[in-house]
Amino acid sequence: MTELPNINLNLLISLKALLDTGSVTHAADQLGVTQPTMSRHVAQLREIFDDPLLVRTGTRFAHTPKALALAESLGPTLLNIEKLFQLESDPVKIPREFTIAAPDVVSTYILGESLADLLVTADNFTINLLNWDDNAKTALQNGDIHLAISIDDVFSPNIYRLKIGVDRWVCLMRNGHPLRRIKKPLTPDNILLHSHVSAHTGGGRDKQVDAYLRKNGLKRDIRVHTDGYMPLCSILCNTDFIAIVPWHQARMNSRFFDLSFSPLAFDLPNLQYSIWWHERYHHDRGHKRLREMILPKIRDHPAHEGIFNRKQDGS
Repeated sequence: MTELPNINLNLLISLKALLDTGSVTHAADQLGVTQPTMSRHVAQLREIFDDPLLVRTGTRFAHTPKALALAESLGPTLLNIEKLFQLESDPVKIPREFTIAAPDVVSTYILGESLADLLVTADNFTINLLNWDDNAKTALQNGDIHLAISIDDVFSPNIYRLKIGVDRWVCLMRNGHPLRRIKKPLTPDNILLHSHVSAHTGGGRDKQVDAYLRKNGLKRDIRVHTDGYMPLCSILCNTDFIAIVPWHQARMNSRFFDLSFSPLAFDLPNLQYSIWWHERYHHDRGHKRLREMILPKIRDHPAHEGIFNRKQDGS
């Protein structure tokens, strides 16, 4: 593509009026400008295209061959330019496909409600929901995912963040589990009495839990690893296995599965629960509209009630 000439796009409107009417006077009347103004526009156009555009033939003006060639493509070109600026002013009119990655529990219990209004009002937007795993984490860092919801806290500086709140670890188990008879926070000795299920998400396999235990010369018996929390919950419901999970995950799942949870008596680092996006999309108008429409709904969803030290930044 050659370099575009430095011209005022409004001259194309004058060119169309000139070619449609075949007259400087009639073109000026059509555009509602004075004839001297239109004459200046015509002079500029003749210089740009190096062509007189209209030439006198007897008592009238006729189009030159270049003017006829311009007239054939000018109409569609102006329509496309007009459409381009209309879409820029209202990004929901642009067909877009957005990919959002989140743990399966978040997609199931939160995103369905949070996306409802967007899917109705922005009917040109298509949403792909992915599970938050190692592949999704890599895709976010490469700019191939538009939004991610996770408890990760280590990304490169070109990843933007909206903090939802600070979460903590709890022990999730079936209702009627022997550990439920303990009416106080569970100790390491308590949780080591039973086999564990570990959910593998983009944040890793409960690394903070195992790091704490190793530091104290302890190790838990992990019998099952799952990609996500839904299969973890199903296993817990049918065994005496337990899982150490974020509080908000335990709270949501205990509402829909026959599960309950207990606090821990030992200190583990808190979890920062956040929404992330790549700088590639930070100034994109369609992505901004996506964020405006769904981030407040995710952040303020009833499932997040009780997450403490809630902060907002990065949007």
